[in-house]
Amino acid sequence: MSLTPGIIASSLTGHLVTNNFFKIATVTGTGSSGNITFSSIPNTYKSLQIRINAIPSIANITTWLQFNGVYSGNTYAFHNLSANPNNYGITATGAGNANWMAFFEQGVMSNVYPNTAIIDIIDYANTSKYKTAKVFCGVNDNTTNANEAIELTSGLWESTAAISSMSFRVDPYGATFSTSSTFTLYGIS
Repeated sequence: MSLTPGIIASSLTGHLVTNNFFKIATVTGTGSSGNITFSSIPNTYKSLQIRINAIPSIANITTWLQFNGVYSGNTYAFHNLSANPNNYGITATGAGNANWMAFFEQGVMSNVYPNTAIIDIIDYANTSKYKTAKVFCGVNDNTTNANEAIELTSGLWESTAAISSMSFRVDPYGATFSTSSTFTLYGIS
């Protein structure tokens, strides 16, 4: 079966939808902080997508996501499915009643090469339902003792509030995002 006809067809007018994807903001790491925040997120879109290209100052750590400055109340739940060739298998983790949503949960983040992630948040401004997030992330530090993995994460914020801000933090405390780290927020109509 050849994929070529499908690839050609996808480039025809009407098959690519690009006029409903809008860049809202890009935040770059400072090299001195482990926090990245988007604030004053407009509620005019159907969904949000965040694209991350991050290098932390410390390897083998976790990244946390939180909405609207809500850190307490145990209102987050998440689960991760990670494939890491160094432990020759698939690992599943998760948590309920958490203070943050975690991804890069297996602690394999490289501090040399970019760690990438795409996060989708559907109906982020809907005030009649809880908010869910889907994360697809990966890392490969190009060494024979590679910190490498791919991870699928889904998360829940048990709140009906519209998401107007979100923050990312590397854990442990004291780790920072390098100046080559970028977090870009998009709105999808």
